Amino acid sequence: MNCYLCGSSHTSRLFSNHNFDYYKCFNCQLYQIYPLPSNKDLNTFYLGEYKMSIGKHRDNLKIWQRIMNLIELFKKPCSLLEIGCSYGGLLVEVRKRGWKVCGIELSQEAAAYANKKGLNVSCKSLERSIFFKNKKRFDVILSWHVLEHYLNPIKEIRNISGLLKKNGMFIFSSPNANSLEAKLLGKFWGWFDAPAHLFLFSKRNIKYLLAKADLKLVKIITRRGYSMGIIVQFFYIPVTLVGYFLRKIISFKKNKKNKKIEKFVNEQKEIGFLYPLYNFIIKFLTIIQWPFDLLTLPLRKFYYSLGYGPELIIIAEKIKK
Repeated sequence: MNCYLCGSSHTSRLFSNHNFDYYKCFNCQLYQIYPLPSNKDLNTFYLGEYKMSIGKHRDNLKIWQRIMNLIELFKKPCSLLEIGCSYGGLLVEVRKRGWKVCGIELSQEAAAYANKKGLNVSCKSLERSIFFKNKKRFDVILSWHVLEHYLNPIKEIRNISGLLKKNGMFIFSSPNANSLEAKLLGKFWGWFDAPAHLFLFSKRNIKYLLAKADLKLVKIITRRGYSMGIIVQFFYIPVTLVGYFLRKIISFKKNKKNKKIEKFVNEQKEIGFLYPLYNFIIKFLTIIQWPFDLLTLPLRKFYYSLGYGPELIIIAEKIKK
């Protein structure tokens, strides 16, 4: 297969994740699932399995405040669109600071909740939203951990660029496939997460992507972000393997003829009774990891500054034409 981003044929299959194959381009370092699932299959997955609870969403307050502090280094309060705004928590914080805000969220439950808070959230894809149809322009477009989910990120980022004003800024985050965590944990890295994460980017290839949408790179930052951390993920590997073998048993008994995504959703439902145990293990490991995080903070700050943090934050500006 040829690389989706740069077109190189210098690609190779690395491993399978939930029955989906991840390939790496050795020219631009892009990781991608191949073959890609259909849009219909992805809808089956997101409607059946991939959800965020309102409780978990509210836990992100400190992260939202940091995001806003970062944005306001580059722009004073003006107009902002968030793509993938979930229950609207970040938009509420942005609005408190004097910004005019809108959002896009595909989950009907989350979009309805956000609109009840007086937010203007469209429950449609960007291309079908009223903002796109009316050619509304924004000073800032924000997208947090959304890019890796797109079937066609080049098309989506071009649509985003088209909604920016002159000198408008696109600020987004995505997992860093070139992070130290990814290198050490390999296929067990938490953000190798098929079929949710179709493409995984790094500092090297993000410039390719921006150039295809008339955007210039202003700054790239790497940080801890939403990552659970190396210790949690390392000791969680045995739990991952148990889940893998349970899914294999279920697959052998019940789902031989199902499509990959239907199969995965059904398997996850079958082992749903284990989720409380999984959550307990993660919380326990997070407590154990806290002293390690404290001791390694200077080291982590150093390798984050070199570009090896698990999360990328990209600040891009629309090129004048």
